[in-house]
Amino acid sequence: MSRFLISSDSALADFAQRYIPANCTVRLPEGDEDPTINPRDGEIGIYTVFFEQAGLRLPLDPLLCDVLRYCSMSLCQLSPNGIRLVLGCSALNRMLGVTLTHREIFWCYSLCHCPQDSKRFYFRARTGTPDLVKCLTKSEKGYHGGMVVVGGAWDDGNIHRIRRRFYDHVGRNTPVFVEFLAVFISLLFITCSFLRSSSQATEQKGG
Repeated sequence: MSRFLISSDSALADFAQRYIPANCTVRLPEGDEDPTINPRDGEIGIYTVFFEQAGLRLPLDPLLCDVLRYCSMSLCQLSPNGIRLVLGCSALNRMLGVTLTHREIFWCYSLCHCPQDSKRFYFRARTGTPDLVKCLTKSEKGYHGGMVVVGGAWDDGNIHRIRRRFYDHVGRNTPVFVEFLAVFISLLFITCSFLRSSSQATEQKGG
């Protein structure tokens, strides 16, 4: 049995208290229900490991929604490390005052099929590009074992909602080469911002 499986009402209540905001509803899938294939109107299935291991919170982070819309994929098609990577980039945006988008992420990483399931994907670092996020888990086995169904205000509020069911055609909508210059300039700005922050911190210690 997966350690991420919720098997009782009390466990669900504890999970909801820790991770589900008041403007969202949460329940367990009923019987043979598969919300990744046929979700009810306004609801989305989410693996519990995304909250407990990948740092997911609701409503969904705008950068995560940006990546999912860009790839025309649902949340559960991305691996826990993939979600953790995107949320890490979002944290860099807040800490450094930069604007990493899906363009920078896909310039540094390629989207690859998971070996065990062609409908699920993970990020693989491209050769010669910066590794933006390093705090990733070494193993992701067994994360399919637990799922909750969430309704209410779970997304970022964009009128173009992310896909709620698995979708076969997944991939970038714009060639990388078209966006190369914008990405290069953005990464250069991020590097300068980081160096400036490090310099200021050094000066403060020296003073």
